[in-house]
Amino acid sequence: MSLDTTLARAARSEQRLWRSQCTITRPGPGPRVLDPVTLQYSTPPVGVVYAGICQVRPMRRDRDEEVQVGEEAVALALYVVKVPTDTPAQRDDTVLVTATNDPALIGRTLAVKEIPMGDWTACRRLVCEVITVAEPDVFAGPGGFGGF
Repeated sequence: MSLDTTLARAARSEQRLWRSQCTITRPGPGPRVLDPVTLQYSTPPVGVVYAGICQVRPMRRDRDEEVQVGEEAVALALYVVKVPTDTPAQRDDTVLVTATNDPALIGRTLAVKEIPMGDWTACRRLVCEVITVAEPDVFAGPGGFGGF
């Protein structure tokens, strides 16, 4: 049996265990623009890179990773999303979990931060972190309305 046949068989075996569905998107070119009427940011058009089966799991870590946000240390919530090997994912793509056995994951949006690669892969593993979008508070700060 050839190596290619073995890897294809391993990929099929791996994917039979996946029960989740996800959509991976990539924003189009161009900056976000603030709408002066709605005070909402518009984003460039999004292109779908992949839509289909996947597996989403929390990433096991030997130690907690924390980042400094202002004066507060915040733990990163990292996940591994497994997709087929030929999925053209890139760093900073967005993964939207659309179906899974865990209801808390449905609708969760993750940002692709790393894509480990290797010779003998049965699937593509995307290291992702949870996206928490915080739009700038246009009413806070000097000259804003945050003080009333």
